Amino acid sequence: MSAKKCVSFTNRLNVKFTAIAVLLLSLSGIASYLVSKVSLDSVASLASSSSKDMARQSQSLQSALLMQMNANRRSELTRLKTGNELEMLKKSSKIQQQVAKTLGNLNGAMLIIGSQLDAVLGALTPEDREMYMLSDDVYLSVLHGVRSMDFRYIIDDESLSEYIDSEDLDENHVKALAATLKEKATTAKPHLTMIPEEGLIRVTALIGPETGYYGMLDVVLMDMISPLKRELRKLKTKFAMALASKVKSTTAMLDAQRARIEEQQKRRQEAEKRAAEAAAKTQQNLILISILITVFSAAIIAILMRVLITSPLSRYIQIMSRLSDG
Repeated sequence: MSAKKCVSFTNRLNVKFTAIAVLLLSLSGIASYLVSKVSLDSVASLASSSSKDMARQSQSLQSALLMQMNANRRSELTRLKTGNELEMLKKSSKIQQQVAKTLGNLNGAMLIIGSQLDAVLGALTPEDREMYMLSDDVYLSVLHGVRSMDFRYIIDDESLSEYIDSEDLDENHVKALAATLKEKATTAKPHLTMIPEEGLIRVTALIGPETGYYGMLDVVLMDMISPLKRELRKLKTKFAMALASKVKSTTAMLDAQRARIEEQQKRRQEAEKRAAEAAAKTQQNLILISILITVFSAAIIAILMRVLITSPLSRYIQIMSRLSDG
């Protein structure tokens, strides 16, 4: 065999060894990648399954918690409203009882005065009734807070017009007298007219039987009813504002709790997304590392085969060839 043929044979042998080494390393790399991928997928699947189970359980717990919070919210708001209404009812009932008591005292006093006037005026002639002057000193012990008490000979629209023409009465006073006639208000149920700018109340009632009235009782006294009604309105406003404040604070507290739960859900979803992205990135890195290791190993093996086997074998063949030629 000539030296040239020996060198060619050695090169072909080197190429074959290198190709076989690369093939084996490639198969080894592919097998390692597949084994690693299966193991990684198994671990990722197990982790994902566990994460999903935990997420479902957490979602169920959080959903149950939100439902419980909503139920507690409705219960708390109902409790606040019920408590507010009970307290309001208690205090308003007390004020209404005072109003009813004041009106009852007023109606009772008017009935007493009306009964006495009815007895007195019933014995008089119409002419005497027209000239009758009421002495309120007799009735002050029955009706408290009286500013004025007058008997007016008003029994119909005609006598009302004559009285208005002869007396200097303000518009509200005239309306009160006219309303008393229209309503046929008696001392059993007198007509009430508030005079808020003066803190007074006008009480007017017809005296005598409906078949023929004797005249009209006109009483002005201190208004003890309007202050009670104003107090009742203020109380309602106060309780409404207090309830609105409590409802607002309770709603804000429950909304804050709901926001915290929703924020926890959002963070968990973001963590699951990052875990999935990390798993995908790990698979990509695994492929890249397998390729690099295969290429690097093939290069190293090729170099080592050339240095340790091919080169010495070529020198040995050349020496043997020269010896055989000589």
